[in-house]
Amino acid sequence: MISFLVILISMLSLLLSLLTLFKLGKLHDENGNWIPDELEYKIKEAKQELFNRIENVKEEAKDVKDALSNLSKQTGDIFEAAAGAKRKGRPKK
Repeated sequence: MISFLVILISMLSLLLSLLTLFKLGKLHDENGNWIPDELEYKIKEAKQELFNRIENVKEEAKDVKDALSNLSKQTGDIFEAAAGAKRKGRPKK
């Protein structure tokens, strides 16, 4: 019961603080959803940054996959060189 009262008082305090900041003009709420516009902008920016980072990680993972594919193709050359075969290298143009 005491924890319920503490939560209720905390929420009322937060609501009173928000109302005061809205009335003083420190926070703005154009669409009337009781979420400050400043907070909405920050969330939108963070979301966009997250999506950009996810795209960058996908591109880097694709590059690593291509490099590993190339590595797996060339590991056979190591064993051939150990057996005494000549180095293949790149073909001359």
